[in-house]
Amino acid sequence: MKKLKELDEQKKLIILISLFAVSLIAMMFFGKIEQTQSYHNFADNRIFFGIPNFFDTVSNLLFFFVGMTGAWFVYKNVKKEARYSWLTLFTGVTLVSFGSGYYHWNPNDATLVWDRLPINMGFMGLFSAVLTEFINPKLEKFMLVPAVVLGALSVLYWHFTDDLRFYFYLQAVTILAITAVIFMYEERFTLRRYLLYTFGLYLLSKIAEFSDRTIYSATNNLLSGHTLKHALAALAVFFVYFMLKRREPRKG
Repeated sequence: MKKLKELDEQKKLIILISLFAVSLIAMMFFGKIEQTQSYHNFADNRIFFGIPNFFDTVSNLLFFFVGMTGAWFVYKNVKKEARYSWLTLFTGVTLVSFGSGYYHWNPNDATLVWDRLPINMGFMGLFSAVLTEFINPKLEKFMLVPAVVLGALSVLYWHFTDDLRFYFYLQAVTILAITAVIFMYEERFTLRRYLLYTFGLYLLSKIAEFSDRTIYSATNNLLSGHTLKHALAALAVFFVYFMLKRREPRKG
């Protein structure tokens, strides 16, 4: 990691550009990735209090709590660089609670759009925030809006073409790029490791998502993998809030 930080700025930029370019070329070699309709058939479809898919639906309240908590903290305490990027992240997470709740109330491709739009909004906010704080404090004004628009376009591209490649690519390359930046650039704040905790929890949430029925069966039909996914993903975002709240400017 120390050797990566010792690279000159030009080499670091080449690495980042290569990361985006190579992964984009690799994505293009994949065939069309369609949305399987079995995705909407979740393990836990129990109805309580008239709410369909109760636990998958109601667990989205976790995103509302974390998103609003983070957004309020940033609004009150973060006044300089990356302020609007962090606000975009937590606003996106807050909107996920509505979009994902709406989707799980009636799972289908049309409602899934409103789940994925705020998810990518949050991803692009995080992407802009990290690059702004680690690379250049002026980056936010140039990249935040285009990044959010690109995230929305990836969802709309899937919606109109039934091709998920662009959507998957954007999330994957965002995580890879942020990780590369964390290890290549000197941080101006402490607790950057919390971002790695965030990605670790997000990875666990994806594993839980793909293990929906397995986890539901293993817990004797008490907790599904998808409900657990919501809890882990919300906890991942909470670590970002926790980082912002506890960190200090690094001396020197």
